[in-house]
Amino acid sequence: MDAVQPGRRIVVALEIEDAALRQSLAAAVLLRPDLRLAGGGEAAMVVLTDRRHSAPEHRGEVPAVLLDDVHGNRLAPGFAAMLSREEDPHVVLSAAQLIAADFTLGRKSGVGGNGAGFGAVDGDHALDDKVRLSPRETEVLDLLVDGCSNKLVARRLGISVHTAKFHVAAVIDKLGASNRSDAVATAFRDGYVSL
Repeated sequence: MDAVQPGRRIVVALEIEDAALRQSLAAAVLLRPDLRLAGGGEAAMVVLTDRRHSAPEHRGEVPAVLLDDVHGNRLAPGFAAMLSREEDPHVVLSAAQLIAADFTLGRKSGVGGNGAGFGAVDGDHALDDKVRLSPRETEVLDLLVDGCSNKLVARRLGISVHTAKFHVAAVIDKLGASNRSDAVATAFRDGYVSL
């Protein structure tokens, strides 16, 4: 699969049997300017499915995220990642975005004390080398991961849009990122946030 080009919208296919889960994911995709639903026979860049036993071969090179009841550390064969079906839809979409950009998601030990967290895996980056973000910058980064605009960051944190822009710029600068999407990818890669 070709890497996602900057500024290009990621095409997501939903192969979800659970109607409520399908509806919440579809609604979340509509809120994300960086994603769109596959339609009309259009080729997807990543598939979200709750069908554990579906044959991954029919997707060819298209990676898939399995939404299931996550127990243990074993990833179902043929899937790029496995997340809980109870996970926030925006977190699932962030995972889909990373997978479409050729990141690999894997278990991270020590997240939440139970080893049940997920994060983008890149062996070249040690967690000890992380830049320190202020508590407010950490909140802003979490909202960026959720796909929030500056206006939505401002609304959720009860601050002005100007202040939100300032914090977003500070986060991008501290992470050494070139833009918001790069900051989100860097945050997952370097362990600032986890799935």
